Amino acid sequence: MKNKTQISAKKISKALFLVGMGVWLNSCALFYTPQSTQTTQSTSTTQDINVNANAQNTANIEVLYRTLDQENSIRVFVEAYLPRIENANVQTFVNDFEANFALLENYTSQQYLKAGKLNWSEAQVSKRKNKFYFHFDIPKEGERTNALLLLEISDRTSTQKKMIDIPLSFVSTKFRQTHLIFDGSRTLPKFSNFFVIGDTLQVGTSKTTNEPIYVQVFKDDFSAATPPMAYNVGTTINLNNLKLDTSFVWEKEKPIILSKSGVYFLRNDNSAFYGLSFYVAPHQFPKFNKATDLIQPLMYITTEEEMRTLQNSTEPKKDLDRFWLKLSQNSPTKAQKTIRAFYNRVRLANLYFTTYKEGWKTDRGMIYIIFGNPNRVRRADDREVWTYTSNASFAEINFTFMRRPNQFSDDELQLVRYPEYEQIWYPYIEFWREGKNEI
Repeated sequence: MKNKTQISAKKISKALFLVGMGVWLNSCALFYTPQSTQTTQSTSTTQDINVNANAQNTANIEVLYRTLDQENSIRVFVEAYLPRIENANVQTFVNDFEANFALLENYTSQQYLKAGKLNWSEAQVSKRKNKFYFHFDIPKEGERTNALLLLEISDRTSTQKKMIDIPLSFVSTKFRQTHLIFDGSRTLPKFSNFFVIGDTLQVGTSKTTNEPIYVQVFKDDFSAATPPMAYNVGTTINLNNLKLDTSFVWEKEKPIILSKSGVYFLRNDNSAFYGLSFYVAPHQFPKFNKATDLIQPLMYITTEEEMRTLQNSTEPKKDLDRFWLKLSQNSPTKAQKTIRAFYNRVRLANLYFTTYKEGWKTDRGMIYIIFGNPNRVRRADDREVWTYTSNASFAEINFTFMRRPNQFSDDELQLVRYPEYEQIWYPYIEFWREGKNEI
């Protein structure tokens, strides 16, 4: 009988292949495609935008995670949306679903360090609304500093399963590794990087110290991503160059109600370089409803003159309608169809990629808005590669995002830009402008 460390990496899921340069994943491992939102026809093309931020494709299992360093182990928190049993109780989940895991040295490893099945009785399963929650611990062993955890949740009654990859660091040198944002009751961690004014949060940590947490709130309108063929990609985020709005001390184990929008930066020492950050929106997020917010992402598909007109408008709602109607040859039906598709992509970019700035402004958010779900995603320790195939405009195109951790986030990925992208970028912009691109 084979030792667990000798198990082939193909055993857990046919959807995941370990190859020499990293882990290839079907794009559904990153994204889901929401159900389309039907709206009634109106003389105002943008007033009917109402994409449900919680919309889920009932065909897909969706899984999110958070990790917390606990000195001798890493605790992994999991949120699972399971469409088939979204109205069922915890016992149904325990009976019908299973979770297998495998631990690898890194993304290029061909063999498991450890593999097994989670015991639900030890995982402390709970349910809130239509989602299930559980957690488990990965012990720190030997001198290893990093590892890659593969987690697969599968439905025993069908072929449905979902695989996620979770990078683990066994050496805690950053505040964000030992602290986590929870809900106000400290019952569950928050699985997003964004909140809105009025939300109640609490900081959770495994540390026994009662040291205060210093919070700085910055008011910065971070620049949006430049096109993939652009030479200038912007400057690296620098704490000293940001506009400080306010600062306060957040006492450990005490909830706060968010009262200001902006980027929150948390540290246990004001001289520490790394911290934990999240974005707080002034109103509804990740979808946009205000005309001024709806105008901003259009920078990816407008001319400079069009954008300048919209930004300087004294009647942004009317001018926004005029813009979309003009692109749609004065067809309200066509305009509304394109509007729903475009702003749904914007919402999903905000949902997936928001860090210290809104997701639509990030490199991945920009590519996602214009091109949609990649057909394949390959991850390695230092990069993520999105591959688009089977398109009339090109046989195959790859976008490489290099990991660029900074003071605020470990999830910052920067697109490697090439002049050659111009050949596919502008045709895709025209698709949007002609109303030919749909989700």
